[in-house]
Amino acid sequence: MSTRREQVYWLSSKYLDGCISPRELLELEALLHSDEAARVEFLNAVHLDSRLGVVAGAAVDERRTGAGGAAWERSGLSGGGESPRPIAFPVSAPRRTGRRWFTAAAAAILAGLGALFVVQWNLLGPALEVGESAILARVGGRVGVQRAHGEIPGFAGQPLQPGDVVTTPGAASEAMVVYADGSSIGLAGDTRLRLEPARLAGMRRVAVETGTIRAEVAAQPAGRAFLVTTPHAEVRVVGTLFIVAVQGTSTRVDVEQGRVEIRRLRDGECAYVLANQYAVVGETLVVAAKPLFGRQAADRFPRPPGLLALYTFEEGRGVLVRDVAGAGAPLDLTADTPGGLRWLPGGGLALDRPTLLASRGAAAGLVRACKASNELTLEVWCTPVNPRQGTESVHDTGARIVTCSTDHSTRNFGLDQLGSSFGVRIRSTETGPNGSPEGSSMWLLRTADEVVRAERTHLVVTRDASGNVRLFVNGAELARCTLGGTFANWDAAYPLLLGRELFPEGSEQGRVRAWRGTYHRVAVYSRALAREEVRRLFEAGRPGTAGL
Repeated sequence: MSTRREQVYWLSSKYLDGCISPRELLELEALLHSDEAARVEFLNAVHLDSRLGVVAGAAVDERRTGAGGAAWERSGLSGGGESPRPIAFPVSAPRRTGRRWFTAAAAAILAGLGALFVVQWNLLGPALEVGESAILARVGGRVGVQRAHGEIPGFAGQPLQPGDVVTTPGAASEAMVVYADGSSIGLAGDTRLRLEPARLAGMRRVAVETGTIRAEVAAQPAGRAFLVTTPHAEVRVVGTLFIVAVQGTSTRVDVEQGRVEIRRLRDGECAYVLANQYAVVGETLVVAAKPLFGRQAADRFPRPPGLLALYTFEEGRGVLVRDVAGAGAPLDLTADTPGGLRWLPGGGLALDRPTLLASRGAAAGLVRACKASNELTLEVWCTPVNPRQGTESVHDTGARIVTCSTDHSTRNFGLDQLGSSFGVRIRSTETGPNGSPEGSSMWLLRTADEVVRAERTHLVVTRDASGNVRLFVNGAELARCTLGGTFANWDAAYPLLLGRELFPEGSEQGRVRAWRGTYHRVAVYSRALAREEVRRLFEAGRPGTAGL
């Protein structure tokens, strides 16, 4: 090309026409990522493309009067009988929220260009939201895009093409892929998502090779579907909210809204999975839709805003404890040994010997939410089995009820039993790495002795953005202190743990810090619950009520 401007315009035109080669797409991405003038030219090219869509007015009119007419009218784009806005091919009614997501993501490329270009992107919205292209709308941590010629770093606003593999190496990484109709796919850490070529025009296909995605799919046109494949199953969707997790030799699908059809690839066996149900597909597992564990108990409790993780211990078997909060990708827990577990009829999980329940990866989303708010609430319903545990060594180590940590001296937060009292550690920019006061290894906050009873107990720890830390036991505030600073030094790579620290099974370090008793409910929030909210949660679950 004779000039850089012509090169950008030529590449932009090929991208909009869908005939850009992998090498050319890489060249375009490099220009958009590094050159402000290139971003301006890209804007102009897309704007022109949207205006040229008016030429297809006859096709638009045919859709308005034919089979697509009802959808066109419902979309609110018909202008009350007036001429349609310049949209290239309005096949279905895109969700308005989808347009905001896609436009905002595209605008990320143009960050810093000023209000003029914000206005221009608003003008471009109709052209973008009806296309078949996808973009990488959000990135966090390390995100890569693999193509035939190699892997390139992912960036917000990056155009994607069939065959691309989006990767999020590391538990703290995340990404969001957004399609033109507003459908979105969120990738948790350690996930590989491949954008497959469509078998039919307008049909989208993605493959989850490893990891977990959370997809929100817009209503698809008649005769079309959104397909998600894994090594074990194919999930067929026409519009819903669901989670797909590839875990070793099996795939789990959780449906939050709508319904999906899931097919086992090995033999073609199928099942429908409805809202608030899940299915597991594996070489040795039968495909079956089952009620989501914990929904029944979870629905009986108040549900304050800010809920990040919730465990109700109603699985009844196995070593997996499911997060039923419904706040993004679930942070499920797995026991390190089945021998220490005892499931109780009607709900509850007893740890009869030192046992670790650990999240499969980092609690990155939970940590990021609390860092953003500088607030935290831990809520636990439990029954201690021993009023002396946590003081059985000369160091008074504390038995770990809940902790977000990597070892016995580095954590974001923790709630311990210290013999006949309870103690709290919360890390901030004004504490040591263990969440203790600077220069100390003791607890930030501790109740008086003789508080622990071998009976069902409600524990709540709150820390608000003003620094007030409170510890409630059975609805009553028993201890409080002030914790200055922020959560800016929290580490998103730490897992969420119940029962003990991350020490090898059988180690002395793990044994003296292990908590024994029964878990009935554990919840984590990104805000400090008010005193009245704590009281309502206690009333909902105290003995003699229907809560637990």
